[in-house]
Amino acid sequence: MPSLTGLFALALLAAAPLRVPVTRDVWLSDVGREADGNNGAAPQLKLKSYQEMTLVDVDPAPMKGRVVVAATLHVRLSAAPALKRVTVGTFGAPWVEGTGRSYESQPGSSTFRHAKHPDVPWTPDGGDLCRVMLGQGGTRWKMADASAPDADRWQTVAVDPAVFAARVAGVSYGFLLFDDTGSEWTRQGEKFTVEHMPNRFVYSRDQNASSAPYFTVTLGPDDRTPPPAPIDVRSTDAGLPAGEADVSWATPRDSGPAGVSGFFVRADGRPVPQSLVPAAGPDGGRVSMRLRDPGIEAGRVGLTGGPRRRRRGKCRAAREGEPPRLVEGARPAPRQESRAASDRRRPGSPSWGGPRSRSSTNLTSFSPSTAASPRSGAELFRR
Repeated sequence: MPSLTGLFALALLAAAPLRVPVTRDVWLSDVGREADGNNGAAPQLKLKSYQEMTLVDVDPAPMKGRVVVAATLHVRLSAAPALKRVTVGTFGAPWVEGTGRSYESQPGSSTFRHAKHPDVPWTPDGGDLCRVMLGQGGTRWKMADASAPDADRWQTVAVDPAVFAARVAGVSYGFLLFDDTGSEWTRQGEKFTVEHMPNRFVYSRDQNASSAPYFTVTLGPDDRTPPPAPIDVRSTDAGLPAGEADVSWATPRDSGPAGVSGFFVRADGRPVPQSLVPAAGPDGGRVSMRLRDPGIEAGRVGLTGGPRRRRRGKCRAAREGEPPRLVEGARPAPRQESRAASDRRRPGSPSWGGPRSRSSTNLTSFSPSTAASPRSGAELFRR
């Protein structure tokens, strides 16, 4: 008689992968004036080592409530050379596709330097695109070798299920596509030839529907139970500049098959930018974040996860539509920001939470409100 594991494996083999179209895409460049340009309506997407990279996104709704078992990216070459080794990673900030071409400078659209050109940076402290990808800004990634082009010039790239699941969970804003091959060289006898960081192009969704990129996703069992609360929450501002605090907690063990993917955090009743929130660790593994706006009085962090449980130092995974509340009695530390710390703030950049007076700049409550999961879009996922 087949085992339950064997039956589950057979069921996965029988399940047809779900085709998931790319709903928006943009290619960005960090080279000179191109770093302020947008290519959201270009018919191609470009991957060129560390100089030019692409963002794509999908509608995650059809996958919510299911475990992501496998995912594959499908792209069609628009020119030689072919893709070779490619990273697909999560992305740590909201972005605007735009309608630019040829590195058009387009107000309100995303560029390498700005989430919204010309004055909204990718991170609260003024960071560029590098701060919300490839392990920065709570992101995760994995590289894979692309398949050889088929007769119609299509290539596939395996995607880490945890990367795709983070988008379903809502802790990622899409996918980074990054060329991990860069420069190539050949040797024929004594002749050595270097091709320095060649341009690699694939069609975008703006070319036509038959050439547009897409994913295929294999879904596993349902998993709609919220995760348990983040545990062992600690905070300190010892040795930090005024207006900063380190907060850490232990990743809870999920009771279902999905596994924890990330967290949503609120401070003073407002959501903390996801680029400041860490990805989940292994079960019981500690994760930490630096809050760079208000100071925290060590040991005075108020936490709660909903209307039925209210206790200092704990929170639970909130169900969808059940926002966490703040605990009364958590008090800010009366600290004055130094002139040097004030001068470090970039003029015109949106310090998280915006400019506030000294008395209201302090963090009075912190709640890792939900361990994120693809189940409801406000809960968790597999690593």
